[in-house]
Amino acid sequence: SICNNQSMPKFSDTWTSDAATRTTAAYSKSQKLPIGEFPTFGSFVRWRPEPALPSKYSTAIEMPSSDIQMHLINHFFETRYKVSPILPKRYFYEQLRTKGPLITPLLLNSIYCIVSNSSTLKDVPKSIVFFNRAKRLLDDFLDVPRVSTVAALCLLSLYEPVPTKSKSAVDQHCRSWMYSGMAFRMCLELGLNMDTPYSRDNMPLECIELRRRVFWSCYCLDKMQSAEWERLWSIPSSLAKTALPQILPEDDEAER
Repeated sequence: SICNNQSMPKFSDTWTSDAATRTTAAYSKSQKLPIGEFPTFGSFVRWRPEPALPSKYSTAIEMPSSDIQMHLINHFFETRYKVSPILPKRYFYEQLRTKGPLITPLLLNSIYCIVSNSSTLKDVPKSIVFFNRAKRLLDDFLDVPRVSTVAALCLLSLYEPVPTKSKSAVDQHCRSWMYSGMAFRMCLELGLNMDTPYSRDNMPLECIELRRRVFWSCYCLDKMQSAEWERLWSIPSSLAKTALPQILPEDDEAER
């Protein structure tokens, strides 16, 4: 038999072990570290500016009038911000004014879908319209990690379908769990859990605060959903190396 005629190769004889040994040695040499030693996990993470928007989308971008959009944005910060302060208000409005990279159609539709049903403004589309639009846009924002996409996914996981006379409410806690899980993964992919002088580099203060807000929003959402649905945590406290959110000097009294 094979077992009798050939001895099984040792782990050290496999190509994976050899590759790992050579990679470790090369990295240690380049970083001037003792062979086999690596720096503390995450010390190489650096927070990056938001990338540009996708050059094209796989679905048509259909948005309501600017008046309706501004109403829904204001409504979001008036009604949901105290509960989910994931996006610094002043910075968001500044990005909206300058058409900055934080403002994506995915993030906007994610905001609209959780507040449109509580709006009293005439002609505001139903929340399911924005939710379905965000679902169609999502795939265009998964190849390149963005802080705005993490925030959008967190908001989508909080969306609750409204029952109608012809259709009862859909139990979509599994979908919500998947959306938040994607948010947590992308949060870690961006290294938002590692807040160090090296990771921050020369990033503006408001951009640092945004990343801190998004990380801790993910962390809290992870714990709340895990407790409610009896699921495992995605972000253990051992990975949380990010400073708590702070009040910025330019924040108004309402923000404070």
